[in-house]
Amino acid sequence: MSGWDGHLRALRGHLIRSALVYAALFAATVAWLPVLVRYAMRPVHELHLALIVTSLDEVVVQDLKLALSLAFFAGLPYFLFEAWRFVAPALTASERRLVRAGLAAGLLLFAAGAAFAWWIVVPRLVRYLVAIAAWSHLGVYLRYGSYLSFVSTIVVAFGIAFELPVVVACGSAVGLITPSALRAKRKYAYFALVVVGVLISPPELIAHLTVTVPLFALYEASVAIASAIHRRKSRDTAQATALSER
Repeated sequence: MSGWDGHLRALRGHLIRSALVYAALFAATVAWLPVLVRYAMRPVHELHLALIVTSLDEVVVQDLKLALSLAFFAGLPYFLFEAWRFVAPALTASERRLVRAGLAAGLLLFAAGAAFAWWIVVPRLVRYLVAIAAWSHLGVYLRYGSYLSFVSTIVVAFGIAFELPVVVACGSAVGLITPSALRAKRKYAYFALVVVGVLISPPELIAHLTVTVPLFALYEASVAIASAIHRRKSRDTAQATALSER
């Protein structure tokens, strides 16, 4: 019982510290939110479009939801650090190294994907979709809440998509994914990535390449990671077999 009490006290401490950090980040996010929103709306303002609201509380509700989400993602490294401190004592040294590497790579890749979407994809995608509406002789009236939800979805989606190498590494480590399978499905994967790149980028060759080339690089990085893990596992198996035969 004392062991469980110790674990519960430790867990409570981690949760309290995480809650305090989240509260501080939420306050900071609320203070900086007008700047972030103005930048998020820049692609629309560059097209001389104005955002509208259809209810009195739309701005307040959307800003609150956005601040809560931003505070969570800003604090994610610290939250994962607290979770790591809680579970690390139960892991072996090799498991701790793997988890540390996976968490670090996952955070960096998510940040890279979110930044790529924020700086590259969103401005081009907004211009493209507005151009389609104009070509169809439709008036464009964008709601404040739906526009910010659209931008947030794209940014988070690319952040998650950039986690592909980490997912492949984990799958390769447990034997669910092999480099040969990734190579065999390369042409289908490339076709899917081209379709995605064409759909979310303006109808220009440079814009298509700007989106699809990083996606290709992610897939090839995943193949390289799977190959490296497969070679290491094969080498370790061969060494273990050689030792057992002595």
